[in-house]
Amino acid sequence: MSSDDHPPSNDDVWDRLAALPSLGDDPLDAPWLPGSPDAGRTRDPVPVVGAEPTPDPGYDQRRIRVGAERAEHDRPPPGQSPAGHPEPAHPPEIEHAPVHRRRAAAPRRRFGRVVAVLLLLAGLIGGGFFITAWVMWGRVETVDTQGALTPTDTAFTNYLIVGTDSRAGLSDDLETADNIGLGIDGERSDTMLVLHVANDGNRMVSLPRDLRVNIDGGGTGKLNGALARGGVPSLIRTIRSDPGIPVHHYLEVDIAGFLDVVEAVGSIQIAFRSPACDPKSGLDIRATGLVSLDPEQALAYVRSRTYTEFDADAAVGLSCRQIRSSGLGTTVGNSDFGRTERQRAFLLAVFDRVSSTRNPVTLLRVLNDLTGGLRVDEHMGMFDAFSLLRDLRGLNAAAMALPVSDQGADLILNSESAAVLELFSASPGED
Repeated sequence: MSSDDHPPSNDDVWDRLAALPSLGDDPLDAPWLPGSPDAGRTRDPVPVVGAEPTPDPGYDQRRIRVGAERAEHDRPPPGQSPAGHPEPAHPPEIEHAPVHRRRAAAPRRRFGRVVAVLLLLAGLIGGGFFITAWVMWGRVETVDTQGALTPTDTAFTNYLIVGTDSRAGLSDDLETADNIGLGIDGERSDTMLVLHVANDGNRMVSLPRDLRVNIDGGGTGKLNGALARGGVPSLIRTIRSDPGIPVHHYLEVDIAGFLDVVEAVGSIQIAFRSPACDPKSGLDIRATGLVSLDPEQALAYVRSRTYTEFDADAAVGLSCRQIRSSGLGTTVGNSDFGRTERQRAFLLAVFDRVSSTRNPVTLLRVLNDLTGGLRVDEHMGMFDAFSLLRDLRGLNAAAMALPVSDQGADLILNSESAAVLELFSASPGED
């Protein structure tokens, strides 16, 4: 037996086993193992520590396959939760907290900017109106009353309103120029009214210009003579003493001012119970009910002394003079009482028209047109005028006639006059 036929010794066996690779480092189907399909392929070299590993092209595919198999294996049966418990029929809804987006604040910011711009425009418009009104009011002529006015009472205020027959500022192309009497010099009070504004109601009374009174400064005479004798201070003092009405503010409008007032407001409406005309003043109204009067017709209405009413059907085609001469018309009232009634109606219509106007442009026009024909006392400011307009809104003033007795060419107070005068001289609630 040769040496090769002898079985190997123990040392040789251990040497061969030591030369075998470790099975813990490679899978059993490693290609270099005996019996592997790839047996004999050179084993990949052992990676060196710190060297960049060689990518395995099949690693990602094997990882995806193994992950899918595990997910399929771990999936619970239908109708059960992963813990083995039955799955609820309607899983509870998860409430999510509202998501606040910063974009939602943009509309609010835009709205705030719009409001700010509108407030700015309103302030500019209001400021422009105030400045314009202040400048216009500065052009209104003031009258030095020389302390004749009564200190303003907190309970009521009396405004003495005087219309004069001054023709200054009138144009000679007016249709009623001949009736008005252009070219007549001088100034006399043609209309005198007292407007009483109080907490217990507003009222108005006409003072007849032919009323005989004790004129301030001595002597007696007609009321309108006080203005011609001593001016505005004398007229105010005369009214304070006889007939005894306190005067807190004074307003004076001439004939041109009457035209400007009506022109500023557009027109005024006067109620006519029948057609009326007056050949002396130029009035000619052929309608009934509320009639809109232009400036010239309004002036003719106020100055009418031979106010004649007639039947419109019977007077078709006839002039006012023909109506009177043919006897178709009827003269209403005497020359003074009828005129004072129409003056009250005119002023009430003007006050109502102006005080109901909310358009600031129209109010500025009224103020601008009045600056040439309006005079006020030195204590009456712009805010006092606006306060008067506010108080006159929805005036509904009671137009009252002062009871007087006719004594020849003059009118005198009688026993019934005191009750009416008391309403204009006492505070509300006083006995």
